[in-house]
Amino acid sequence: MKVKDLLNKILSFCINLLASFGMLWLLVSIISYFGNDLVSKEIKNYWWLFGLIGLLYAIFKLLPKNSYEFKVPHRDAIIKIQKKNILKVEGSLIVPVNYYFKINQDGNLLTSSSILSQVVKKYYGSKPEELQFEIDQVLKENFYINYKVGEHYKIGTVVPIIKNEKKFYFLANTILNNQNKSECNDEIFEKSINELWMYLSECASKEDFIIPLIGTGNGRLKTDRVIVFQEILLSFLSSLSSKNYAESLTICFNATDIKKHKINFENIGDFSKAKIEYQDYRTRSINGKNKLN
Repeated sequence: MKVKDLLNKILSFCINLLASFGMLWLLVSIISYFGNDLVSKEIKNYWWLFGLIGLLYAIFKLLPKNSYEFKVPHRDAIIKIQKKNILKVEGSLIVPVNYYFKINQDGNLLTSSSILSQVVKKYYGSKPEELQFEIDQVLKENFYINYKVGEHYKIGTVVPIIKNEKKFYFLANTILNNQNKSECNDEIFEKSINELWMYLSECASKEDFIIPLIGTGNGRLKTDRVIVFQEILLSFLSSLSSKNYAESLTICFNATDIKKHKINFENIGDFSKAKIEYQDYRTRSINGKNKLN
């Protein structure tokens, strides 16, 4: 732990400890004022208990948080930020895929740690061909005629699938390079996330949506994960300015990524609180800046 972080922890502990003592002292003062001397004397005999409560409160406030939850002002929607296995979160899951919608394009899907791989293992019995068949059937619908460009589909194309009462939205957010590997860049990321909100606002029910930090894993997006999180959060808030289409949005962090990339989860919570509570719906646009096929 850095010296600065350690000093901040110590300062926070002292502030929380003093705050807890202040609240307890106020409670004692009120009871003493309306009670008699016998009550006041009896309370003072338990000074050690108040000290213990204050100490425990200060320690509790220092414990690392695994989740944050905020209500969006003037919108009937909730935003949750969680450090959790994304497949254990209740709701409709956004799953990143390549813009060919080829589930196992290099034959190595089941050896991958990607969310797509986890979905196939858990919901399709490790049979990617079954998911491929379901996606291909949806893509035959007339709705997708204008989304197809040659052999692939436009970045931001979304395919909804329901499996075992769980809903998935497969999002085209990567291209394929010459080695048949998925790739994403800032332009593709921005386009895909904005098209996703557009699709959900027009075609989905009012649901609890779950989204990972798309593009940062197998998508090989070079952008820092914290920046990706901020873009997802801010673009979602912006999309709510035109239509209130979500019950909630849960943005999931992988616990391993937080440790590996030294992400300060507390700062994530502070940033989210500030942006959500003071969002004015005038700073961003739901439409992507660039046109990408």
